[in-house]
Amino acid sequence: MNDELAINYAAIENHGFAGDLNDFRITEHSKYNCRRVLLEKGSFLQIIVYAVVTRVFSVVGGLCKCSALDLKCRILGAFGIVISEDPDNERLYCNMKVPNLFPIGSFENVNYFNEIKEILSKEFTPVCDGIPANKKLYDAIRSENTVCLAVRRGDFMKEANKKNFYVCDLTYFQKAVNYIRQNVENPTFIVFSNDIAWVKANLKIGGGKCLL
Repeated sequence: MNDELAINYAAIENHGFAGDLNDFRITEHSKYNCRRVLLEKGSFLQIIVYAVVTRVFSVVGGLCKCSALDLKCRILGAFGIVISEDPDNERLYCNMKVPNLFPIGSFENVNYFNEIKEILSKEFTPVCDGIPANKKLYDAIRSENTVCLAVRRGDFMKEANKKNFYVCDLTYFQKAVNYIRQNVENPTFIVFSNDIAWVKANLKIGGGKCLL
């Protein structure tokens, strides 16, 4: 079998992450940059099925969201189009006998990747050596029970974005910190944020080690 991996960079490049995967040991792949990749690379049958199914379910999906999504995934999966729209509730379907497979969606569920966790850990190893100024951070990650805490504010705090994106408020983060303290022995929190001043003033990490 002559397998080839093609990664569509269109969406991530529009968000300012152009070429970021080049910094890691990702398996050899070809780069593709087109939002309509299925239209250009899919078979005629895949294109027709995707167009009809997505159109139909955009109309009937609201009647019974969960069962409609499952049926949509089953149909498209039979034609090699694997979609992920609701990672907490969906099941993935894929006909591996189809020549060209098209994963479409977010796939934001760690359970999808448990079987290849070790492979992914190796691939997402940086190509270049670490930055000397970050040695303290690297040492902590390697030797301690480190927990990453990403606190994004900035553009999320604009009124236009709050409704759709501002889910993780102070209460959310504080509950997360408390949960980790109860379930992880001697955790070291490594906090990344575009508003470190807010984190220092509001988030109560408690005793122990915290790197900001």
